Amino acid sequence: MQSSPSTTLSCGRYLTALLRAELRGEQPPEKPEDVSFEELYRMAKRHGLETMSYDAVSKLRTLPEDDLWTRWRASRDANSAKNMVQRTHRDRILTELSRKGIDVLPLKGSLLIEMYPKPDQRQMSDLDILIRGEQREQVRQCMTELGYHVDRFEVTNEDTYSQKPFMHIEMHHQLFAVISSFSQLRDYYSDPWIRSIPDEGMEHRYHFSWEDYYIYLLAHLYKHFSGGGSGIRNVMDIYVFLRQHGESLDRMYLQKELNKIGLDDFRQTMERLAEQWFGDNGQKTSTVEEEIEETIFTSGAYGMRSSSRLHNIQRMEEKYSSELIGKMAYLIRLVFPSYDRIIVKYPQFKGKQKILPLLWIYHIGYKILFDRERISGNIKAIIEYGNASDGKGEDE
Repeated sequence: MQSSPSTTLSCGRYLTALLRAELRGEQPPEKPEDVSFEELYRMAKRHGLETMSYDAVSKLRTLPEDDLWTRWRASRDANSAKNMVQRTHRDRILTELSRKGIDVLPLKGSLLIEMYPKPDQRQMSDLDILIRGEQREQVRQCMTELGYHVDRFEVTNEDTYSQKPFMHIEMHHQLFAVISSFSQLRDYYSDPWIRSIPDEGMEHRYHFSWEDYYIYLLAHLYKHFSGGGSGIRNVMDIYVFLRQHGESLDRMYLQKELNKIGLDDFRQTMERLAEQWFGDNGQKTSTVEEEIEETIFTSGAYGMRSSSRLHNIQRMEEKYSSELIGKMAYLIRLVFPSYDRIIVKYPQFKGKQKILPLLWIYHIGYKILFDRERISGNIKAIIEYGNASDGKGEDE
């Protein structure tokens, strides 16, 4: 059963109030009557926040019923164990790669996690590391030696590796894919290594300045937010980062660089929202539009596919100056994707560009047999477009 907008807002705002109390070491507020613990848990799980929310709820006078509380505790314990394993593997991978002469630069959550008051509370889905494109083969050999399975190699801007039960590593040689629609970001990060700084006393280990780290954090958030929405955790990351490094940042440099990629207004909006949810005034202020809040609350950790579809249709409409032609172009792209998109979906066909028509047949058959839900979602988006509000994003 889908929550009403007012219920979603109430639940989301209460969840951020719980997170705020945990971040600041304060007693969390008791649950309001219009929010159920079941709904709160579902939202926390959708946003990858089970651990921190559990720790906050455990301090309340009234706890969830036993069955839900048992499930919540199990989720919290599993994520805490996963967090510990991820951090251990992160350090081992970075050490081993640099020992073999491979340049590495940790990205996003792998650094942010250490900025949290309790690092085990900040959940991660995967580990992201920047490498040099010419060293991808060396990285593959090293990761294989470390017991990782090669999931995808030399297909997109990132090679992916996994190890059961839950380790997932993304080795980026570019920060934005060639086929990405975010051309300004893609061009700005065409060579991310020009912003790298060697770690003192650690050969082959690099980092961004905190200004450049923050710019990339915002760029990555923007990609997800405009690609269908983004989660509460990403806004919380902004608050945690600024609380630790905000006063030392070169704001003139930030503004200049963010203006180059058109993200300074976005930065201001996200910073206001982070302060509204987690800052000194808590939620006493109301400086950010409810629409933005609701977009985030109704997303998961990485956004909503439905909003993504609508935005892709909108982009096609703008390109061809016609709603009908835009819908047709969107449909054609789904049924007959480019070779670059084909190998992202089916990396086993890398190097088979000459048989693209046969790959289209395979793609259509695969969708009919195994992905009917996404077919129906795309058809629904095409039918409903025009009545829906503007969506955001990248699909597929």
